[in-house]
Amino acid sequence: MLETAKTNARARLLRGFRAVENSTHVLPDPVCRTGIVSLPILPSNKQVCCPGYCGECGDYATCENVRGQASGNACCAKKVLQLECGSGAAANVCLKPCSESLPPCIMDSGRVEPGPVPARHAGADCGEAVKDWRLKAEAATGGDKSGADGSNPGGNQGTDGQPAPGDGSNPGGDQGTTTTTTTEVTTTTTDGKPASPCKEPGPVPAAGIYIKFQPADTPVPPAAFPDSGLKYGDRGNGRCYGWKYGPPTTRPRNRKADGFDSEANTIIVPDRDATHSDEAWELALPNGEYEVTVVVQDTAHDSLTAGCRIEGDPIGKAIVNRGEKKTFAQILNLNDGKLTFSGSWARECSSVNSIHIRAEA
Repeated sequence: MLETAKTNARARLLRGFRAVENSTHVLPDPVCRTGIVSLPILPSNKQVCCPGYCGECGDYATCENVRGQASGNACCAKKVLQLECGSGAAANVCLKPCSESLPPCIMDSGRVEPGPVPARHAGADCGEAVKDWRLKAEAATGGDKSGADGSNPGGNQGTDGQPAPGDGSNPGGDQGTTTTTTTEVTTTTTDGKPASPCKEPGPVPAAGIYIKFQPADTPVPPAAFPDSGLKYGDRGNGRCYGWKYGPPTTRPRNRKADGFDSEANTIIVPDRDATHSDEAWELALPNGEYEVTVVVQDTAHDSLTAGCRIEGDPIGKAIVNRGEKKTFAQILNLNDGKLTFSGSWARECSSVNSIHIRAEA
């Protein structure tokens, strides 16, 4: 029996050595499965792969000190590219192609789409876990009508009905404790009962409809209808709108970049996980002619717009520089009762700040 135990122990040890040996053959990460792919970096249009702990692979405000560490050469996309071997970086610090190395590394030539998203765990994303769980729960139940998810334009309220504490993203103001109001549109059926905004949407007021994409805990701008990424449904504010898939793949963000107000800093990133390339946002509207304006502004990253569409038509091909605000307007005839904006982060529709809808006379 003792001899058998020794034999089994030797077999387990041998299997362990073989596993380690085999693991050395899969170290390169040519499609950035273990990291995060950047958008194409101008002027070369090359892409880089940042380690997963960066959270994002770009030139956002805190890429230099992720988790309190000096992370610029791993998480700031342009700095990573500058360290490419053969481009002047010292041999002892230069970064190899991803076909030869793990992140941070330089993606091999050609447009590379993000690979499958690595499994999430508490250590990788503990700061967002609770927020993402709440978004999933709200999406599954059709949204919280109490206002805690930001869908109640009566104010940015917490679960106890009191104004939520500010996050400092409203410089010059009272740090987000002021409530805002949005005029609700109420229609009735022939029997005098309130009509469903999803089935019988009310008319567009003269001032139009202002949809602001932002996290649920962000103060709502005056006269805005907030959207925090929930699935399509009655938002409890007289309007019916939302996303086809929503969280966790579609994510609202507050960049909190210095020099910009909360309205500029808040956006939504459609299909950030690259799992639903047909992600779309819809708003129930009466059929008719409308002027629709899409606002793109990201205070942390350059934005691509070639893949963003309104009613199936591209809004326009552009690269919007970090912090720049660019508007894309078009006039259309709506005949299916729903205005549709579609796009995916992985298909050159990086983010959207807001959408404005105005009825044509």
